[in-house]
Amino acid sequence: MKTIGVILLGNVLVACGGSAVSSDPGVTSNTAPLVAAPAVAPPPGCGTDTLASNASGASVVLASDAYNGSAYVIEICATTDGVHWTGPTAVGDGQEPVAAVAPNGRAVLVWLDETSTGASSIQASILPPGGSWSSPATLSSAYGRPHIVMDGSGNAMAMWAPTGTSLEGPVQTDSLAASSTTWAAPITLVANGGLATLVGNAAGDVLVTWRGQTTNLIEAAGGTILGGFRATENLAQTNGYVERPSIPAINSAGDGIVVWISTFDGTGYTTMTPSGTWSAANEVATTEVAIGVAINSAGNFVVTWTASDGGMESVTVP
Repeated sequence: MKTIGVILLGNVLVACGGSAVSSDPGVTSNTAPLVAAPAVAPPPGCGTDTLASNASGASVVLASDAYNGSAYVIEICATTDGVHWTGPTAVGDGQEPVAAVAPNGRAVLVWLDETSTGASSIQASILPPGGSWSSPATLSSAYGRPHIVMDGSGNAMAMWAPTGTSLEGPVQTDSLAASSTTWAAPITLVANGGLATLVGNAAGDVLVTWRGQTTNLIEAAGGTILGGFRATENLAQTNGYVERPSIPAINSAGDGIVVWISTFDGTGYTTMTPSGTWSAANEVATTEVAIGVAINSAGNFVVTWTASDGGMESVTVP
């Protein structure tokens, strides 16, 4: 199974990682404190590839997405407390599964289903606390690698897009409210794009970046999980051979940044305010070099890149 690099922001899960959801302040009591039971490893057959988890120990673990002779079958093991497990459970046919787990233990799973005839679709299933995985819901008939983020209330957004430089298709998103089992209608950010990444924070702010396949423009759109997206912003021009031309990040306050690799406009970055105002481009190198971004403890962005002598350089962006 192919994976893609992800960023963990605050208490939000992005792409295929885990999350650390902060608990509310405790209530004073004269009773003895509860002692959590030690975590129990998944039973045999469940594998060790954790797709998502929360601070209470709820986890979604990939057991298998192996080919059974006619289709790739996704099998999942799950726990609501880190102690009692279910599975392996065959959730659906497909590959590239991603998941998120809400503070109450509700899990959301999204994956790509490809048939032997070449048809594809984006599928999703929901595991309520103490319940069973729902029947797969079809979110789109498009092809793409899924990503998922979830806010601190359990609202989720999925995104999918083609992954290769020669593949063409839409960049689409879909949202699921924490109180609902029905996904909203998908949103198409661009009809012909790819190499997209989705990030979000605990407040529900999201940022998506991608490369337009016909324009070779690095583009981005900010918004919220349940509120939709603001207008698309054209950031820089790249080419069709860069496998990862842009990397987004968003902090807990809703400030965003996109760093990119471009042989046309120089390697650089631009920032986004919580209200959606974008800064001018800031060039850090005139040539195409490796670039990355992280968020420090103060919520500032740390942009790194490869210098001309092969060493690493960085700048902190408030």
